[in-house]
This record gives sequence, structure tokens and C-alpha cells, in this order.
Amino acid sequence: MSSPEQEQMDAISGALARVLERQRQLDDRLLRIEAAMGLSSVTPPVEAPVAASSVEPPPMPQPPPLPQYIPAEIQPAAHPALETTFGLGWLNRIAVVTLIFGVGFLFKYLVDNQWIGPGMRVALGIAAATLSLFLGEWISLRGQKIFARGLTGLGLALLYLSFYAGFAFYHLLPQSAAFLLMFITTAAAAALALHYDSQAVALLGLAGGYLTPVLLSTGEDRMWTLAAYTFVLNLGALAIARIKRWPAPEYLAWVATGLLFQGWSADWLNDETRLAAFTWLSISFVLFFTASALASRLWLLAANTGVYFAASYALLDRSYHNWMGAFAIALALLHGGLANAVWRKHNWLAQLSAAIAVVLLTLAIPIQFAGFRITMLWSLEAAAIAWLGARFSQPRYQIGAWLLFALVLLRLFTLDARIYSTSAYTALANRRFLTFALAAASLWIASRFARSQEPQSIAYGAGHLVLLWALALEVNGWAARTADAADVASVESTGISILMAVYALALVVAGVALRSSLNRILGLGLMALVIAKLYLLDVWSLSRGFRITAFLALGGLLLLVSYLYSRFKPAIEKLWKAGDNSFL
Repeated sequence: MSSPEQEQMDAISGALARVLERQRQLDDRLLRIEAAMGLSSVTPPVEAPVAASSVEPPPMPQPPPLPQYIPAEIQPAAHPALETTFGLGWLNRIAVVTLIFGVGFLFKYLVDNQWIGPGMRVALGIAAATLSLFLGEWISLRGQKIFARGLTGLGLALLYLSFYAGFAFYHLLPQSAAFLLMFITTAAAAALALHYDSQAVALLGLAGGYLTPVLLSTGEDRMWTLAAYTFVLNLGALAIARIKRWPAPEYLAWVATGLLFQGWSADWLNDETRLAAFTWLSISFVLFFTASALASRLWLLAANTGVYFAASYALLDRSYHNWMGAFAIALALLHGGLANAVWRKHNWLAQLSAAIAVVLLTLAIPIQFAGFRITMLWSLEAAAIAWLGARFSQPRYQIGAWLLFALVLLRLFTLDARIYSTSAYTALANRRFLTFALAAASLWIASRFARSQEPQSIAYGAGHLVLLWALALEVNGWAARTADAADVASVESTGISILMAVYALALVVAGVALRSSLNRILGLGLMALVIAKLYLLDVWSLSRGFRITAFLALGGLLLLVSYLYSRFKPAIEKLWKAGDNSFL
């Protein structure tokens, strides 16, 4: 007879054997499932039951055999058909917008015929909005989410319409209560858009909100009410766009604000309301400037700044023209600060902000100044931009500098060259020569910061062209002041030929002294031009005395240049062969 301890050990061994057997059966069953689904090719082994003791465990029921299931190839979900997209999506949105218009027109018809009182009108609007929102949520819970979003957008639009009408037209609500309700509605639109994860709900609610003052306009000037109303809507739109990273609400808010402002301006803008309109415009600009900077909306940043500056200039220029240049500079500093703040994190936003700042600064100069001062300041600005491009390794800045230099050259040769219509001015010490000289110096400074040899040589050569042109104008002025009327043309031609030859000699001497091949090449090229002028023009057009003077002077200068090359030939050839010959 066995002891109690032995019986306990046999019971434990039997229980352990049953657990192991159950585990083996589960493993076999899992292997058969994987093999049936094609996930494994291993055949489950057939093992003998585990014998842990002399006590045989009771037999376990065998699981029924699994059917041989071969899964079909999983196909990717097909895109919605065009018919479904249009019938379910776009028709739903168009229907909601159409209903908004229809309800608005019906509402206005009932009001015009005095069929319902002010309180009932607002109550009906709120009731219809509540019903629409309830039905939207109810239908959404049953899986028809796209259709439900349309009803939700309709309900939001009706709420905006009702609250705005109750405050602005029927005076049933105080200003604080009306704006609190509209703020709650805006927050509800944002919450529902987040709840449904639907940009369409946000857009439909915002569209109804922006259409509210248009549909219920009474022809009265309520600019501050309209401005505050759009500000609340814009805050909601930008909050939704920021949270969900949706660009469409931002663009919708910006366009709608511009249209509402334009519509108000067409009827009510005058000298008394200009500053108020500018205040509204500035608040909207700051709001969208901040949003575009935070979300890196490049197009919104550029469009917002361009429209704001143009509209502000049209509003203020007649009464505050002397301050418009400072206004442009302030905007330029704002965008320059943005470029500096986001330089390392958002390169494209920084570059666009810097470009806008440059454009505004370029516009501020002709707005604030006139005449030759524009050319001088543009020249300095272009040189500064070229330096900034080299300082921060931004080749696009160099492009901006060259475009600005193109404007400088255009002004120099079309406007500034005609500053003096008479000869009554001092040679060299006059504003025309100072303008040309400053432009030439700016071009030479910019050439030092060019990134490659080709733009470097072009800018350097353009600087010499500008200075030579200025000196030629001075020669013409001197001839007009000193020569007889019959000899003015001959004195001018001879003087310009001698000037070009002397200038060419100076370039060659500078090229030898500074080891600059470009200076020597420019000098020789200018000397060849002088020779061509001498033999093709001067020999036929000048009178005998001036012809003799021109040939003797130019011959002597040419001989001197030839002597310089003869004298320094070994040194020049040594420079070329050694390769230690700076380009500038």
C-alpha cells in the first residue's frame, strides 16, 4: 500500500503529463493552421505521448481536422470610381453650398415681407443649425461619413448666420455675447473638423461664415463689426490649418478677407475712413504673416506682403507720401528679421523673406527719393547684396545684385546722362559725375565678391565703361563751354579719342604694376578701339588742325604703350609662364 506522499507525487506527475500533452496538441494544431494558410511548409511531427509516471492520463478529445484553406491573393483596395467620387463627394459639397444660398435667399425673402419677427428668425436659424449638426453626427455613426460632413458644414454655416444677424441687424444680442457665440461656433467648427478628420467640414463651415455678411447685407457701413467678425473667423481657420497641417483653410481665409475688404472699400472708402481701413488691413496682414511664417507657406507669404503693400500705398500715398518710403523700409526690416530667424531651419522661407526684403528696399528708394539719388542708392544696395551673397554663400543673392545693377545701368544711360541740358556746371565736381563714379565703384566692389571669373570680369569691365562714359560726358561739357560753336563737334571728337587713349594707357600701366591680366587686356582692347575710331572716323570728319592734333597725340600715346610692353616684356612673359598672374 502506498504512502500519502507517494500518492501526492503521482497526482502531480499526472497533472504535469496532461499539461504537456495539451501543449503538444496546441503546437500541432498551430502548425496545421500555418500549413493550411501557406505560411509554413513544415509537417507537424507525430510524437508518442509523454509518459511521466505509471499512471496513465485520461485520453484527451482530438480536435476535428481543419479544412484545407488556400487564401486568395490579397488585392489592394481599388480607388473610388469617378462616378462615386463625383456623386458622393462633390455633389454632397455642391448641395450643401446650394442649400446655404437657398436658405439665405429664403430667409431674406421672409424678412423683406415681414412674415416672421426678428426673434423668430434667429431662433429658426439656430434650430435648423442644431438639427443639421445632430443629423450629421447620427448619420456619421452609421458609417455615411462623407454625407454627414456636408450636413455638419451646413449646420455650422447656419449658426454663423444666426448669431451675426442677431447682433448686427436685429440687436437681440449685445456685442460681447455675439462675439462669444461666434467664437464658440468657430471653436465648434474646429472641434468637428478634428473629430471627423475632415478638411471639407472646416472649409464648408468657413465658407458659410464668410458668406454670412454678404447674404445679410443691409447697405449700412459697419466696418468695425465686419473687421472683428472676419478676425474671429480667421483665427479659427488658421487654428484648424495649424493643428491639421491643412493649407486650404489658410488660403480660403486670406482670399475671403481680401474680398470682404474690397467689397467694403468699393462702397465706403473715403478720406475719413482711410486710417480705419488701413488698421483693418494691417491687423489682417500681421495675422497671415505670422501664419505663413509658422507654417512655411511661401506663396501665402509673398502674396500677403505684395497685396498689403500695394493696398496700403493706394490708401495712404495721397495724404502721407513722405512716409511711404519709411513704410516700405519697415516692411523690409520685418522680412529681413524673419529671414534671419529661420535661416538654419527653413532655408527656402529664409531666402524668400530675404528676397521680399530686397524688393521692398529697392521700391523704397524711388518712393522716397528722386533723380540721381535713386541711381546712387540702388548702386550701394546692389554692392551690399553682392557682399551678403558672398558672406552667406548664397548665389541667388548675386543674381539679385546683377538685376539691380541692370536697373542702375538703364537709369545711367537713359536718365542720369541727361541731368544737364546746358553747359553751366563745374567739371567733375557735379552730381552727374558723382552718380556715375559711385556706380562704377559699386560695380568694382561687386566684382570682388563674384563667385566665378565670368561675372567678375563683366562687373569689373562694366565699372570701367561707366567711368569712361562719365569722363566722355565731361569732355563734351568742357568742349561746349570753351570751344567756338563751329568747332564744338571737332573738339568733342578729338577730346574723346585722347581720353580713350589715356584711359587705355592707365589700364595697361595698372595691369603691369598690379600683375592684372584683365586690366592689360581691357587697356589693349580700348587702344584698338581708339585706333579704329582714328582711322575710320576722325580722319574723315575732323578739320586739318584737329586731325593733326589727334594723330600726333594718339601716335605718341601708342608709342608709349609699345615702349611699356618692350620694357617689361620679360617680366610680363614670366608672369604668364609662372601662372602667378591675378585676373584682377
